Amino acid sequence: MQRKLIEFLHASAGRRFVLGQNDCCLLMADWWKAVHGVDPVPEWRGAYRTEAEKHALIEREGGLPAFINRLADAVGAKPTDSPAMGDIGIIDHNGVPYGAICTGTAGPAKCWAVRSETGIAFVTAPTVIAAWSIHE
Repeated sequence: MQRKLIEFLHASAGRRFVLGQNDCCLLMADWWKAVHGVDPVPEWRGAYRTEAEKHALIEREGGLPAFINRLADAVGAKPTDSPAMGDIGIIDHNGVPYGAICTGTAGPAKCWAVRSETGIAFVTAPTVIAAWSIHE
């Protein structure tokens, strides 16, 4: 898992940030697809191009945690209170929610990878809003 995650994040870091194609929520979906071979959100790809369109879509779905939870349930990801390397989640960093991938521990805290406008950023010890295990 570690090697696959490193390779995935390395490849993702070189991709340009584009809303609806390559953003923080689709980072989680791309990771799921890399691990399981199935795209969990084909209907999201290209469905929004602006922040306003993204927020409207998320609001129609009942908010980000509710929407991601439904998608996770549909593909078999299980909610977890103890995310491990490779698990996906929604984190809060400085008051902003991000779709993220757990990269393991950094000292006593969990570290998460998020899509940023310049590549991949790592956040240590954020508030975890929700997390799902992608492990079978």
